Amino acid sequence: MIRKKKARCFFAAVCCMVLSTPLFTIAGVNLKNGNFYITYTDHDLTKSNGISIDRTYNSKTTSIGLFGFGWGSELETRLFAMGDGSVYIREFGGGSVTSFLQSVEDDLLLTTCINNIAKAAIENGDLVNNPVAINNFKKLMRESEERRRNSWEKYQTAGLLQMPAFPENTKWTTRDLGSQELVKTADGFKRQYNDGSYFLFNNDGLFTGKYDKYKQLVYTLAYNDTKQLRLITDKGGNQYAITTNNDGLITRLQTKQGTSVYLYKDKSLISTTDAGGNKYNYTYDDKYNMTSIGYSDGSFLKIEYYNVTLFVKKITDRNGTVTEYVYKNFYDAEGKINDNHYATWVIKANSYTNQPDSNYYEYEVRKKPNGASYTYRIVQRINGIETETVYSETCNNPVLRRKGVRETTFQYNQNCDLIYKETYDYIARAEYDEKLRKITRTEYISKTDGDTTINTFTYNANGDLVKATEGNKWILLSYNSEHKIVKMEYEDGILTYEYNSIGKPSNITVSGKGSITVEYDKYGEISKVESPDGSKTAIAVTQAMQALLSRTKPKGLDFN
Repeated sequence: MIRKKKARCFFAAVCCMVLSTPLFTIAGVNLKNGNFYITYTDHDLTKSNGISIDRTYNSKTTSIGLFGFGWGSELETRLFAMGDGSVYIREFGGGSVTSFLQSVEDDLLLTTCINNIAKAAIENGDLVNNPVAINNFKKLMRESEERRRNSWEKYQTAGLLQMPAFPENTKWTTRDLGSQELVKTADGFKRQYNDGSYFLFNNDGLFTGKYDKYKQLVYTLAYNDTKQLRLITDKGGNQYAITTNNDGLITRLQTKQGTSVYLYKDKSLISTTDAGGNKYNYTYDDKYNMTSIGYSDGSFLKIEYYNVTLFVKKITDRNGTVTEYVYKNFYDAEGKINDNHYATWVIKANSYTNQPDSNYYEYEVRKKPNGASYTYRIVQRINGIETETVYSETCNNPVLRRKGVRETTFQYNQNCDLIYKETYDYIARAEYDEKLRKITRTEYISKTDGDTTINTFTYNANGDLVKATEGNKWILLSYNSEHKIVKMEYEDGILTYEYNSIGKPSNITVSGKGSITVEYDKYGEISKVESPDGSKTAIAVTQAMQALLSRTKPKGLDFN
């Protein structure tokens, strides 16, 4: 028998493709804009074939989300359609914007859209009704997609503009966050990613469903008559019941894991208790910037900001460690501050030398033809080593990276898939299935000895990998209706997998060597692992999984 503690470590290491991975709290500072962010997981039912409920605070966010001022979540992802024929999606409610455009832009629609925004601005008291002011306003709207978008959203939310109607099957595309397509459906909109996964929105732009690359449900969202979120149901049948206050802010969220509670003051979240009973208190300054997080043990994390820019200045963590942030401006030929070129120093005491370490990060932003911004260049100087990265305007991925005297170049196909990478010591190439957008062949050429390694990949109609080869080595994979591996064959043996009702592996059998049986508690945690054949079965499974992982990972085709 394998002991439970060792078995848990074993499964976490070698069965990551069939076991759920927990989410962790993330916190930090965005060095581009001095934004402080922190994410909490209040419920985690991923081990019960469900989802996790996460919320993120951003100090630069000016919107009020389901969890108050500055907070956002995937649940709040919202679609807006504009009068110029374009559509955009606000990620996480108040997060970044993904713009979708039709293949042919209509200047008449754009002009009509700008005219309607101007009328709404006048009606709302934001624009003086005289020809000069109106013409200047319209010029600004035409020059800036972002300004036009923000104005449209403001007046649509106020009821002064209406979401336009589009014919069914109207299509839009974007590459803001990878290649995506948006399609008008009878019930709303379908946002499809290049891996086959998609989001659904209703005709009001509310997020109603998330589906994975196999077109299987991840979760759905249901709203009441006033468009407030009331219930989430995930693929495992788990339900997340939501209670809101008069301002539409979530005050309680209940699942089988427990109840999380949220307290507010003037629409700012000041206290939370998650499903596990962990309590946090938050304070803010008069500009809604979070200034401290209080923990149950009496400790605090403190955040300080610069007065004018509101960029993070200093963070003191719970054990007293201080990290400081210093920002640098660059100037254009006219001596004015260049808002598209800036840098940040991160200064933190070195616990070994008791001297401050200073790392440097520089960013250069440029505009695309449609007015959207993209990061053109990043320079990092960490521990005295400088790395410069230049990015593609079309794909937003790196095309050149210099580290010291060494250079790495990248090339992409029309779908922004990586097809070529060259470093000082190797060249890697990739070919793709045009329909599935998956790698079918890779070539790795060593510049040191000239050796060439070729890998091939074959898929079924669902896009599941069914065969992988590397020279005379091979792997064959079979799947069930849930797209989980049920059989793996390779030159050293055969493994078969069985799953329980929540999609967790319950039995792994190695042909001719034995099997491993796994049991779980009601939360999806491993509670018992048994193997009558002892450690030899575990070793055989480990070797098979290592072979699978090494042969299915395209060699050299990463962004490092």
